[in-house]
Amino acid sequence: MRVAHALRRRDPRLLLSERECRTLAPGITAWLDRGTSEAEVVRALCQGLPTVLRGRAAGILAWRLREHLPPPAP
Repeated sequence: MRVAHALRRRDPRLLLSERECRTLAPGITAWLDRGTSEAEVVRALCQGLPTVLRGRAAGILAWRLREHLPPPAP
């Protein structure tokens, strides 16, 4: 998935497993279906991450995908 690879390029701490990518895929697709570009998704997921990530980053990314889902495009 291109967005997952872009996350890793933007922040090396966001190296996700294949399983984590599959888990996050529906949330990423929801953002893209609402007219958000891949670059905007990456920016929204990476912006303001804590300096120290405790545990796997996939949890905070999943939360951001759910809680910050933009409204549908007009």
